[in-house]
Amino acid sequence: MLHIALQEGEYMTIGDNIKIYCSRVGAKNSLSLSVDAPRDLKILRTRHIESELQILANAGDVEAKEALAKLNEEREARKETRKVNLVKRNERRKAKAVS
Repeated sequence: MLHIALQEGEYMTIGDNIKIYCSRVGAKNSLSLSVDAPRDLKILRTRHIESELQILANAGDVEAKEALAKLNEEREARKETRKVNLVKRNERRKAKAVS
């Protein structure tokens, strides 16, 4: 996974026809993005994907259940990575304050 930090007003491109703009950085780590992409490209927020998968899984769709399980595993892995990164960052700050 590629991690890119953008400042307000900056953008990144994906391929030749997709631009993602950092429209606004708000309080409490909120971020507003604007996506300029072809209309035929389906762009969904995670919660909408999960909602659709949950409906299918409740109807007995095995692939949807597997996809939901994978999303949950990925979410937990990201949480663990954030925890580790936070600990490392705090350790660096403490070491810097001591020196």
